[in-house]
Amino acid sequence: MKKLISIIMVLAMILAMSTTAFAAQLTINDNDDRDYAGYQLLNLTTSLKQNHTDHAGAHSDSCYNYAYTVNEKYREILWAETLANGSDEFWSDNGGKPTDMSGVTTAQKDAWIMAYLNAQESDENGTYKSMRDVADRLYRAIKKAGIAADNNLTGNNDEIDQGYWIFADVTNLADKDKANSLVMVDTAGQDPVVITPKTALPTIEKKVQDIDDSTDNDGIKNNEWKDSADHDMGDTVPFKLTATLPSNVANYE
Repeated sequence: MKKLISIIMVLAMILAMSTTAFAAQLTINDNDDRDYAGYQLLNLTTSLKQNHTDHAGAHSDSCYNYAYTVNEKYREILWAETLANGSDEFWSDNGGKPTDMSGVTTAQKDAWIMAYLNAQESDENGTYKSMRDVADRLYRAIKKAGIAADNNLTGNNDEIDQGYWIFADVTNLADKDKANSLVMVDTAGQDPVVITPKTALPTIEKKVQDIDDSTDNDGIKNNEWKDSADHDMGDTVPFKLTATLPSNVANYE
């Protein structure tokens, strides 16, 4: 089962001469037929293993090797992200941060980029993790660079190329009680990929307390919180605001 907002970097040697390409079936749990722009950060190639098992003419995910490569459209954005936000620990574990950029090859950039992405932690049980920050920064950089989306989806079902993607909800929500969302998807394997957008908006509820005219203002303290209250001019009117934040509140600046 594929996990959303996660990345599994499999740096596998291609053991077979032929490669197999299969599309990923993408399902978006959204009844609003929203518009999504997809940006394929990493390409994915697959090949059958030499000692694979034939399952009655079909092959399971375990029969394949998976190899990721950096999409050249996003290489410099991914490289800038790696240089700017790779931790000291990351660079220490990966041979040290380069000081002479003129000597860095494309292959070295790609290896560091994929190691950097692999080092990020993804969301688990609603806990805010570092991959969310990376996704936000990458999406802002892609938009600033004016790079066109690799895939534009409308509706609940579509097919996309295998790879590692950012999907941004770009629906025009003016005058609608909705919110946009941003998700990252890894499509390694043949299982369908399901996106459940987090589009909840904050809610707020206001309650007031009535006053008992037979007492002073202290008598209000034990009264129930209600939708309405009867007060005289000059009274202090206690009110309570209760807000509910969306589950993905940490994803917003």
